Amino acid sequence: MMSRLRILPASLALMVFASPVLIFAQEPVSEKETTREPDELHELAGAGSVAATTGNIPLMKALLQAGLPVDSPLTLDPEGHASWTALHLCCIHNQPAMMKFLLKHGAHRDTRDAFGKRPIDSAMEKGNEVLCKLLAIPDEKDTMLDGIPRGVIEELFQGEFWNDPKLTTFVCVNGKDPGSTLMFLLGELGEKRVNFSLMEVVENQQPQYRHKQSKEPGRLVEIEITPQGEFGKGESVTSYHWSIRITTGRALSGGGIKGVISRRYGYWIISDQVGWDE
Repeated sequence: MMSRLRILPASLALMVFASPVLIFAQEPVSEKETTREPDELHELAGAGSVAATTGNIPLMKALLQAGLPVDSPLTLDPEGHASWTALHLCCIHNQPAMMKFLLKHGAHRDTRDAFGKRPIDSAMEKGNEVLCKLLAIPDEKDTMLDGIPRGVIEELFQGEFWNDPKLTTFVCVNGKDPGSTLMFLLGELGEKRVNFSLMEVVENQQPQYRHKQSKEPGRLVEIEITPQGEFGKGESVTSYHWSIRITTGRALSGGGIKGVISRRYGYWIISDQVGWDE
């Protein structure tokens, strides 16, 4: 059976707009039909964005029944990449009832937008405690790696921001070589990452850092993650200062970024983030 577009009832359209506007949604999918054409999904996503932004639960319910995935991106970022989901839009436009509806229908709390943000990050930025509590998850026991919670590392290094495939990356964590598991989790630093103990300094040459054995030039990534204040040790610590500094030589330009990461509502949340140049 071929899918087809239909016009939602005018009464439903009027629930969203002050003036009559045609909203297109898709007929329910037959048992044999399990895929959607891109144009059809685009129509559903456009209407889904309106529903999530305005808190129109009947419209969202109809769209989900028509085949719109509950975690589907509904908007595009300035570069045309898929971005905010319905949960993100609920946080931005303060729609707690819609959020409850979406969570009940299987929306995932950890879905990220094109910038790497989760719905909880958007809710925290808005200071919306009601939405934060709806998104809250149980505090889970975190594996400690070199004295650092695994969740802290995963949150700080998600995405490809740090990746530089051209240079060998010498990695130093709190003044030491990272353990093998921690080094594995730092994969976003690139495939050519090695312990900083394998680095040597070459004077009067750019770049000044290179591999002791292969002699390949490289960069040094210095990671500092330390407890913020006297909150205890190990798993009892819920807040850390962190900094990531990147240089290619002692006297060469470099820079970094630093901030605080804290356990809130069951998530590791980054705050007070600032960057600097050297």
